[in-house]
Amino acid sequence: MIYCVGCAVFNIDDAAFCKKCGAALSTSMLSPQNEALQTMNQVDSNNGGAYNYAPYYQNYIPSIVSAKKVTPFAIASFVLGLISILYTISFYISVPTAIVGIIMGSIAKKRKAKGLATAGLTLSIIGLAFSLLIAALFIVIYLSDIAELSADALSGVNL
Repeated sequence: MIYCVGCAVFNIDDAAFCKKCGAALSTSMLSPQNEALQTMNQVDSNNGGAYNYAPYYQNYIPSIVSAKKVTPFAIASFVLGLISILYTISFYISVPTAIVGIIMGSIAKKRKAKGLATAGLTLSIIGLAFSLLIAALFIVIYLSDIAELSADALSGVNL
């Protein structure tokens, strides 16, 4: 269909004049739909004679590529997971932040937020595991030091 710029009416493709206002029409006044169809039907000689669909589909790329859903819970889980890893050596900071990060990450995943929520959940779990591992190592080292001290104290006693 040919589009009349003067009165905004669509006319048949073979029309030389507008059916409403009588203005002269040309093929450059094609409707956007017909322009897209003509572009689709043009053969691209550089591509081995294949049809050139790129100009037609480039208008639809933003609707095809959708942004992932990011919720405040996903962001909080990610930040808390980073904090729990960065402060692994400080048991009192890393364990609570990791636990809250795991809770928020699981809430965000239930709300269908995937990317950042998964990353926050993973970081929080890793931070919690590292913190508990380091706390266990400190306890083992502390208990071994106490055992050595008590062994030394007992060896000095004459029976």
